[in-house]
Amino acid sequence: MREIKFRAKRKKNNEWIKGSLYVNQLTKECAILQYSGGYEVIPETVGQYTGFKDKNGKEIYEGDILKIINGSINGKVFPYNVEAKWINDDGCWNIPNFKNAYKETHNFEVIGNIYDNPELLEVDE
Repeated sequence: MREIKFRAKRKKNNEWIKGSLYVNQLTKECAILQYSGGYEVIPETVGQYTGFKDKNGKEIYEGDILKIINGSINGKVFPYNVEAKWINDDGCWNIPNFKNAYKETHNFEVIGNIYDNPELLEVDE
């Protein structure tokens, strides 16, 4: 069974925190819950754990930026950076599948996230 957990930045100090997500349906405020208590977070930074890990064993969360190490897709040759995100129409994460690389986790690596490192997604033309 896939582990369900979330990550977000704390409002108090901008540090990343992981745990269970709580959303107040009236105020839309969010908190990450841990054994030690609950911590108010910035709602825009909430990202769900994808259930995947990169080549170094690091958990991949929604909003992470992945560097694709090798391969090609639609004629675009890697290395290539992509944001990890959920695709509603397909009902899956957009993490590339090169011969089941998503299980072997040897073709990609977390190099940042869209909140702290948006420049990593910039494309050189």
